[in-house]
Amino acid sequence: MGLIARFTGQDPKKQKMSREQLIGLIQSDAKFLDERDAITEYVRSLEAGKALDEKAVREGYQQFKAERDAKEVAATAQKPNEALGEDVRFKNYGLAPKSAADFAFLLHGFHYLKDEGVMAIILPHGVLFRGGAEERIRTKLLKDGHIDTVIGLPANLFYSTGIPVCILVLKKCKKPDDVLFINAAEHFERGKRQNQLTDEHIAKIVETYRDRKQEERYSRRVEMKEIAEHDYNLNISRYVSTAQAEEEIDLSATQAELESIESDIRTAKSTHNGFLKELGLPPLPASDSD
Repeated sequence: MGLIARFTGQDPKKQKMSREQLIGLIQSDAKFLDERDAITEYVRSLEAGKALDEKAVREGYQQFKAERDAKEVAATAQKPNEALGEDVRFKNYGLAPKSAADFAFLLHGFHYLKDEGVMAIILPHGVLFRGGAEERIRTKLLKDGHIDTVIGLPANLFYSTGIPVCILVLKKCKKPDDVLFINAAEHFERGKRQNQLTDEHIAKIVETYRDRKQEERYSRRVEMKEIAEHDYNLNISRYVSTAQAEEEIDLSATQAELESIESDIRTAKSTHNGFLKELGLPPLPASDSD
């Protein structure tokens, strides 16, 4: 509440502020100087007379801004046009298709990422391999060295969808010339309605990402040359397969075992027919192998 005291010159404990004062309070932070329209809209949405401390006001604005931006990007993706193609967020990569706005959200967030920042976004697996405009966007992001890590998650983790999703980690200044793939799709705790990632599963993902570890059937660092050979397709199973190799069969040993079993059958049958003869009963019918 110290900022309120400095901003109004009054005791902040029970300070009443007009909407204009509240707008000025939020905008007094340098990083919000260019966001007056969004701040004004947020303040107007607040309930008059409701008690809020400085932290609640700032956190509320951040949530409001995120939701506002998400709605804007979704609306934008549904109405692509020439003017939008010149938007600084998209003009270097092209517009995402109307049918799938996933890359519109990604490019919007990536535009605001700081040079030394790290961005992680949850998306459906389709962004990893779909063609057309999405392929062009994905290819440029890869060629420019911005896609750092691809993490595949299990299905049925979220209430809103049962499909498996992935996490794309992006950087503007990525150092290694490779992409880390983590296939965590089979590492989860199964629930009745919802699957869950335990603390151990999450820790394994984080440690693998942090140290860029490679582990058979779980993670692998893939050079850009190999990704280019696959036409910049990032389908995780291309690079980290969880399939178990089938055990090789020794045909000679198998043949010898079958011959031994066949010999045992003939011996047992002959012995049994001997017993039947002593009892005055007919023998077992002959088989093709007799």
